[in-house]
Amino acid sequence: MSQIIQIFNDSSSLTLKLIFLASIILHILIIVLSIRRKPLEGVTKGKVWITYLLSYWLLGFVAGTIAGAVLFLILKGIFYILSLFNYSHPTETTISTIATAIQFITGAITFAVLNKKYLTSKDNIAREENTTTKQYILLILKLIGIGILVLFAIPLIALFIAGYLVFKVLGIGNFIGNAAVNRVREVHDDIDIHTYERQRYSGNVQPHERIISDSEAEEIKERIKKRNQIFK
Repeated sequence: MSQIIQIFNDSSSLTLKLIFLASIILHILIIVLSIRRKPLEGVTKGKVWITYLLSYWLLGFVAGTIAGAVLFLILKGIFYILSLFNYSHPTETTISTIATAIQFITGAITFAVLNKKYLTSKDNIAREENTTTKQYILLILKLIGIGILVLFAIPLIALFIAGYLVFKVLGIGNFIGNAAVNRVREVHDDIDIHTYERQRYSGNVQPHERIISDSEAEEIKERIKKRNQIFK
């Protein structure tokens, strides 16, 4: 919700607002068309079907949330790595908007696929008519239990697996760590070489300041030279 508010509070992001609104419209359109879908002959659209629709929407919401969260983490990781090499990257609002749009679309598609499966399955012929009140109550309790499981257990497992794949299998974790270390060294090299030039050419040495030797300065210059060659 905070991401949605942030999108509409950003007066400079007209494109982001259009993307966000388009994803909502597409989400609603897919769901409406799915609900209006003609069922297989003998499959009735009644209270049992409506109950399943609610569970399908919940499953779609969870699937969309997982897809959006994974995409958000991947994009954040990619742009964080690029920022280590001084590449410009989009704002967090942009990334959040893209992830939220994917969340809405993925949720609607999941809903439509599950609803189509219900309406076209021969197992559901005369299901509405043959379901007693007791069976309907048990169905509701069953779906509530599944809903609790889907809302809490499955997303945690999915995010854990996604995190493992991103940071372990692809080795992005080590890459980010090494890139961060290299970036810190680059910053220190720039500071040290400026300190060396000030000490050598102006004789200005600050109290308690470490004196950079000529040999150390040569090593720093060599590293800077190699770094500049990489980005040419």
